Amino acid sequence: SFDAPTTIGLFARAYTPAFGANDGFTLKASWQGIEGDGPLGYALDFGWLIPRGVRSTIYPDDMVGGSVQYNTPLCYPDWGASGVVMLKRVRLSLFADTLWGRVPTAEGEPRKWSDATTFGGDLWLDTSWLRLPEQGDLTLRIGCYFDRHEWHKPTFSAGMNLNF
Repeated sequence: SFDAPTTIGLFARAYTPAFGANDGFTLKASWQGIEGDGPLGYALDFGWLIPRGVRSTIYPDDMVGGSVQYNTPLCYPDWGASGVVMLKRVRLSLFADTLWGRVPTAEGEPRKWSDATTFGGDLWLDTSWLRLPEQGDLTLRIGCYFDRHEWHKPTFSAGMNLNF
């Protein structure tokens, strides 16, 4: 018979002002509990629980996570090749993420608490291409993340968001 696990999760996010008119903090907190040992019992993951840049696989039953992120614009250059591409804004995002989970151990032993904590930042380049309206802006992201347990091995990432 198939014994499907039961997963319950809670998530909260708050935006707060910071030091200037255009910067701010994003605070996140989350909890997830998994009951049951079906084949998906340890494979369920809501992406908002796993810290950015974690290098190890995490399979806890109960997870508690938190994040603090500071976002600020660095400059508004409005520079580029007219009609082709414009660099509209450069932003910086600094963060610290943590996750605590009860990890399964050997049979008969109590589960132990384990953590995954990361910190780092992203540089965001907001661009406009081919005189498209604002909804067609393309954002490029370059990131560098450090795992608390392996801080000497940074993780680099890059990505893009299209606002359509």
